[in-house]
Amino acid sequence: MTRLFFAVNLPLSIKQQLAFLQSVLQDKGFTAHNWTSPLLFHVTLVFLGEQEDSLRPFLMQVSREVAGMHTPFTMNLSSLDAFSKKRVLWVGLAPNEGLLRLQGLQSALTQSLAKRFPLEREQQPYCPHITLARQSARDCIHHLDDYHSLARKILTESEFPVSSFCLFASTRLEGQLAYPVLAQFPLVKSL
Repeated sequence: MTRLFFAVNLPLSIKQQLAFLQSVLQDKGFTAHNWTSPLLFHVTLVFLGEQEDSLRPFLMQVSREVAGMHTPFTMNLSSLDAFSKKRVLWVGLAPNEGLLRLQGLQSALTQSLAKRFPLEREQQPYCPHITLARQSARDCIHHLDDYHSLARKILTESEFPVSSFCLFASTRLEGQLAYPVLAQFPLVKSL
């Protein structure tokens, strides 16, 4: 059994920008118990949880089919936000054409998987984001507005291409959380 999820991997330049934001937030007093390693930054499309390895051929087939129905697009990072109850600090995506295309990709993948594979339905609507930290200090989450202008300054040049999505595993390597890419699916729809 392997813990699996589909996600958009981020370019190194965006990972570096987000790592810089993490560093500045920490310097300005934002505290969290668990800061996400920049190597792990991604935008989740569908979380599958623990799955048998025998399911992978099906996942590969569905992914290729969905990728073949979409063309590459660009996205932009937007603002700092948090899931207050879970104390998760994250960066959202700008509400533009790229976000609509990402939502369409996520919906198509979810629907294609659901035809032959029981997915646990999320209680909340799809909210694409990049997690910066977990177990953030409650007072920092409650005063998140204090950090918004700082984040906006850092995230000004944040456009990035989305030309594929990946199937990731979630595992531990030498005691550290790792998300190895098991397969990549280029967006290749013919116009």
